[in-house]
Amino acid sequence: MVVASKKDNNWTTQITLTTDENIRPIYAGQTTDMGGLGTDLKPSQLVLAGYASCTHMTVSKLLSNDNIDYEDV
Repeated sequence: MVVASKKDNNWTTQITLTTDENIRPIYAGQTTDMGGLGTDLKPSQLVLAGYASCTHMTVSKLLSNDNIDYEDV
């Protein structure tokens, strides 16, 4: 389950990812010029992080299947 909740008054959102084994919070926010703290990922960066993660896992799986060593994708 994914739950988004208000973290503070500076536009910070706590996104909690809950599984049977654990709870993992991540934070989204705005830049300081938009009234945020400027310390968290912006929502658009979270979307891009999702694409990057998916690409990384897919390419990593393909490289591993072909026994190709790699460090970063």
